[in-house]
Amino acid sequence: MNMYNEKWSINEEFLIFKSVVDFNLSKTIPNSRARGSVINEIAYNLSTQPEFKNRSVNAICEHIRYMLRSFCRCNK
Repeated sequence: MNMYNEKWSINEEFLIFKSVVDFNLSKTIPNSRARGSVINEIAYNLSTQPEFKNRSVNAICEHIRYMLRSFCRCNK
């Protein structure tokens, strides 16, 4: 199944958004390679929470990237 077509609960989306905001990803990590490492770390940390028990780290990483791209498009 395409990860972009998966259903994500409001709670999952909120926890992802909160984790990204807590890291202040866009301002503190300008290098895209370093940003990828932070996204992986955020995804791994989220994957250990009960809300994400059915999600792989890779799926969470892709969804974080999808959310960031969507957010950036909305703010142009």
